[in-house]
Formats: sequence, structure tokens, C-alpha cells
Amino acid sequence: LECVAEEMSVAVRYLLRVVVPVLTVVMYITLFAASKVLLPRLKKSPWEWARTVNSAAQVWQALYISIVLVAFLPFQCYLHPNGKSSVTALPEVICGEGEHGALVALGVLFTVVYGVGFFGVCLWANLVAPRMSLQKPVFTMYFRFLFFRFRSDTWYWGSVL
Repeated sequence: LECVAEEMSVAVRYLLRVVVPVLTVVMYITLFAASKVLLPRLKKSPWEWARTVNSAAQVWQALYISIVLVAFLPFQCYLHPNGKSSVTALPEVICGEGEHGALVALGVLFTVVYGVGFFGVCLWANLVAPRMSLQKPVFTMYFRFLFFRFRSDTWYWGSVL
């Protein structure tokens, strides 16, 4: 496997690391679709979409820090004695030179999508939760991962923690 990885560009190797969270979502969608096809044949109920989304989001919430740290990899450099610095996870990449620019662009993209995007959705859900839970009760099933650990009068702690 290392031989194959050495043949790839640094940007491709970084991309392979940051797409793993997307693959978890794809896995949940695939399992949901399979449940719609296979489980009725076994006389069992298929997965519900709201519960599937909640489960995927629960995994993302549990791995959130790790996901964001992977997105941040291009920004983590260490100093060499000669005054230059390298990306910690990819020591062959000199910070500010060559492929580092492409890595930084990808890092910004994935930080915004993963870090800011997921956290933004969680904040939005907490802001609209009192109203949406009354208007559309299924809303609480989509975002159960945010609310289930807290009393109904302290629902907003899901985004804080």
C-alpha cells in the first residue's frame, strides 16, 4: 500500500484522507436504500430516513474533532533548522512552496464544508428547535443526536458540547 501511496501526488493523498467522512454518509445512504429493498422481503420494516440521518449525524458529531483536524492538516507546519518548515503530516511538503498552495486551498474548502458546515447546521437546528418541534415533530428525530442527552428546557447544549 505504501508503494501505491508514494506514486500519488500529495494532494491526492490528502484528498483520500478527507473524503472518508463523506464515505460514511454514502454508507448510510446505501444501507438505507438496501433496507428499502431487502427488509420488506424479509417482512421487516425498512429504515426510516429521519433515523438514518440522525445516525449518520451522531457519528459525525462523535468524530467531529478528528474530522476537522484532518481538514486542518495543511495548516500544521513544523520548523526545520534551516528556517524552512514542512507540513507535519506530509514532511516532504515545504510550507509556502510547491504543492502546499493546493493543499491549503483544499484545507480551506474542507474546513468550511466539514467544520463550519456541520457546526452551522447544528446551530441552526438548535435555534429553530422550539418552533420546528411543534410544527414538524419529525424534526426532533432528524436532530435527536443534539437533543436526547438534555432536558427539554436545556436543548441548546447539544451545540455547546
